[in-house]
Amino acid sequence: MANPPQWILKLANSVTSCLEPMEPMPPVGCHYHQFDSGWEISIFPAKTEIVGGPEDGQQIAARFQVDILAVTELFTHITEMTWQSRSFDEQDQLGAHIAIGGVIEGEQVWIRILKSAPSCFDPGRKAMFHHGRLVDTW
Repeated sequence: MANPPQWILKLANSVTSCLEPMEPMPPVGCHYHQFDSGWEISIFPAKTEIVGGPEDGQQIAARFQVDILAVTELFTHITEMTWQSRSFDEQDQLGAHIAIGGVIEGEQVWIRILKSAPSCFDPGRKAMFHHGRLVDTW
């Protein structure tokens, strides 16, 4: 994937700053796609994989809140705002997420804030059970 336009990097960082962790936050990923009508930008915290111990291999999602009001303030105009509580079907990679659509810096944008990284992404953090530490992998 080509490097994103600079405004997308800035926007992704601004959205990430609206995530309020309930525990040490794993790395946060961003996926973007340009359509004829604008941009879809998905922001998601990495899953954490437990390494060692009785739960070895288990992947867990981060616990966090989203300051939705702060995210909406990034837009100059909002056209839609929705909450999807879970995946529609097995093909739905987004799963549970908040979606906000509108205009940012003159561009039509749909921001999706996902509960956790889509299954196509490897865990972004490992919890090393026997060493008592967290290791970011992306």
